[in-house]
Amino acid sequence: RETIPALASTALTEVARHCCELGEGNFAGGFDSGSLHVYGSDGVVINTYELNERIIGLANSDGTVVTATSTGGVRAFSHKPLWAYSIELGCEMISSHPNGVLVADSSNRLLLISSQGSLLASIECKLPESISCSSDGVCAAALEDGSIMILNSSLELLHESPAAADDVETVSCMAFRSDGVLVVARNSLGVVVDNRPENRIECWHPERGLLNSTEIFSRATDLLPTDDGLAAGCFDGTLLM
Repeated sequence: RETIPALASTALTEVARHCCELGEGNFAGGFDSGSLHVYGSDGVVINTYELNERIIGLANSDGTVVTATSTGGVRAFSHKPLWAYSIELGCEMISSHPNGVLVADSSNRLLLISSQGSLLASIECKLPESISCSSDGVCAAALEDGSIMILNSSLELLHESPAAADDVETVSCMAFRSDGVLVVARNSLGVVVDNRPENRIECWHPERGLLNSTEIFSRATDLLPTDDGLAAGCFDGTLLM
């Protein structure tokens, strides 16, 4: 079976937990030890920063790598440290946003931080499991109870889709298409026997709300928007287009 050859490779001394693409083929890798490495397209380390705490996520903000850490908040680097935004209780996850980065902290808040390191907006958000942002600045949060929140660029609520009250629901993954539509993989445990699909993919428009829902026969574990729609990788090994 044919394989895709690697353009470059580099040896690591520990497991890279998080990575993000930067401009010109460069990329960044974050490690539990607190090391942040920026690599060139040839796999050679360009810069190294020691944050001295666990990195929980990386995001690209206009070519700047922004790190979220377990206790020290958010920091930005581009050849040198640029700015820091302190979050007292630490971060849980981070996502790139056209205006900067969207961060979920450990006190059940979503914070929109600008590309210069200032707070633009914040809201309470109980137990987010996943966050995502579109190129237009629309934000989405999937909550632990299976609910979905869609927010505008000021973190004001556009749509909220609660989980079914008579079943146990989860959101396994979600992503924005290039046209701004949010695609969500939702799963029910099938506690109630009815016509409700146990695994489905929903498409949400920021203004019109739910557009459609498609049943799939295994839980989606990853979603990749394409020019023609969506590629979904499923738990049973199926790849759907």
